[in-house]
Amino acid sequence: MNEKKYILVYDICRFVFQQTYMSGRIIIIGNGFDLAHGLKTSYRDLMEFIKQETNPQSENLKNWECGIVHHTFKGKQNPYIGFEYIPRINEYRFATCKKHQSLYFTELFSEYSRIEKWVDLEMLYFNLISAEYSADNYPTVLNTEFDYLKSLLEDYLTSQVENRIGNYDFLKDNILGKQSPTESRILGIVNFNYTTRLISNYLRDLYNKEAQLHKNFSLINIHGELNSKSNPIIFGYGDDNSEKYKLIQDVGDNNLLVNFKTFQYLRNMNYKNVLSLLEIENNIKVEIIGHSCGLSDKTLLKTIFEHPNVNKIEYRYHSNEKVYFENVYNMSRIFTDNSLMRKKVIDLENTRIIPQKEIVMMNKEEELLRSL
Repeated sequence: MNEKKYILVYDICRFVFQQTYMSGRIIIIGNGFDLAHGLKTSYRDLMEFIKQETNPQSENLKNWECGIVHHTFKGKQNPYIGFEYIPRINEYRFATCKKHQSLYFTELFSEYSRIEKWVDLEMLYFNLISAEYSADNYPTVLNTEFDYLKSLLEDYLTSQVENRIGNYDFLKDNILGKQSPTESRILGIVNFNYTTRLISNYLRDLYNKEAQLHKNFSLINIHGELNSKSNPIIFGYGDDNSEKYKLIQDVGDNNLLVNFKTFQYLRNMNYKNVLSLLEIENNIKVEIIGHSCGLSDKTLLKTIFEHPNVNKIEYRYHSNEKVYFENVYNMSRIFTDNSLMRKKVIDLENTRIIPQKEIVMMNKEEELLRSL
């Protein structure tokens, strides 16, 4: 074989290899990503912070009303969240004041008392608004409470998490980067978290490394960013294929639809940008890091998982393989066809474990110095 033919055959083989094995990657980031770095971003963390901030056992409390002590938020009495004393167990428990009309928080605290676990806040909202949507003023009360919860969450994540993320040696082990020279570049990151500083630190490292990011790479903060007018946080429910949703939609009351992600995504181009990512290449691998694949994000995840250009899905997990299977079970509820799921999802044996990391959180003095 002469040299020109050899080069031609080599180039063809290399092209075929790249098309077969060198797929672009889309990384999905969920709250488990933050939690794995030691950030207190769970709903439990929020509620425990509220309890510590209120300190209901203090003798100098002034916010007593209808037998409970209220949490204070931005200098005002929190109308929905308080604590009542339970003599039988000598403990303060979350409670709502009957004077303030409450549906959402009353049910939230009832569930916690019953099962001693914080339920999924978005799923609870959906269950409530689909239960009594025909009652007068019902959706208005729920939406008012839900907006208040959103404000509490945004304030907490800003002041207690995002602004206090300290230094970390991201160069040591960039879990978003290529694991081998033959692994493909990242087409984009779809971030479901409201926090962005942690991911930005990792990306700063990747931008300085050759062949890590695709030329059309984009970071899409699909659920918004803290304190952003152009990309406000999205907090609601995202399964518009369920029978309950169709019944709600047919009622004709627009107040029932305001917290569904289907409509919140229309605030900006984020959703369409995700669709554009899926069209860059025809051999895409999706990596999931820290997203539980719950039904509250079903519509968007279904669009990604079942897209014809996505041929592999890797659910990366932390050491405990039970987490891998729990989330694969959740994924099975998103796929229309489980045979398609089995074809695309990478098996446990070939799934990479994510190392546990711990971010140093700054104290108030360090935070102040950084802001200067």
